[in-house]
Amino acid sequence: RKELLIKHINNFLELWGTDKNFNVMKRFVKIYISSWPGAKELRDRLMKTRGALELLEALRAGDKGPSENLGRNER
Repeated sequence: RKELLIKHINNFLELWGTDKNFNVMKRFVKIYISSWPGAKELRDRLMKTRGALELLEALRAGDKGPSENLGRNER
């Protein structure tokens, strides 16, 4: 899910750049990270970000998501 969230954010940037308010994208963060350990705390930090690049940085710094080595069915 982490890779998909990052791809979604990058697609948003590619399509809209800074023309569209990034807050509309934040609503998807909860969906992507809901099953991660510590999701509530991470979501709280991610919601405080002010843009896509800051969100990506916070996501990478505070990643408590599932291991990248898990199989597709385990994510």
